[in-house]
Amino acid sequence: MYAPTARPLPLSKLSGGVRKVPSLDEANGIPFLRIRKPESHGLSRVIRQKLHKRQWRITRVIKLKEADTAEAAWEDDWDKAVDDLLPRQRGRKAGGLRDGGDTFGQAVRKNITHLTTMLEAERVDRIARGKAMWNIVEAETALAEKERQEKGSQGPKGTPHAQAKAPRHI
Repeated sequence: MYAPTARPLPLSKLSGGVRKVPSLDEANGIPFLRIRKPESHGLSRVIRQKLHKRQWRITRVIKLKEADTAEAAWEDDWDKAVDDLLPRQRGRKAGGLRDGGDTFGQAVRKNITHLTTMLEAERVDRIARGKAMWNIVEAETALAEKERQEKGSQGPKGTPHAQAKAPRHI
């Protein structure tokens, strides 16, 4: 679902010439790459907004299931009673007032289904993002190790070692 496009960058494009491998971290189930501590204010704000939105959806689903379902049943009973009663008083066939739209109960059930679907899609997205971020960490780690090995095979000024000097004994 997600594929890294900008990372890992070559060493020549990094400032300071030193590769800092990010670590995969998470805050309340939201994955992110930590390059340094503490995380930036912008990252904290995004995580906080995502958490508030998720919590609002969860709270709304709970409220809809607990309170609004019973109220919806009462409202539907009332609408049906009024729908059946008024036409009889006017000499028409029962059931003629409803415009064909959803009942209150149907609207509540649709809202619960919609919010639950959004929460599930968000969960799947977090998993996919976490896997993509883990791939970035693995690629950065492999590149850092390769660069470390290349640097170890270089001489003091970037030239390859011709031959290792024997230690001096006194």
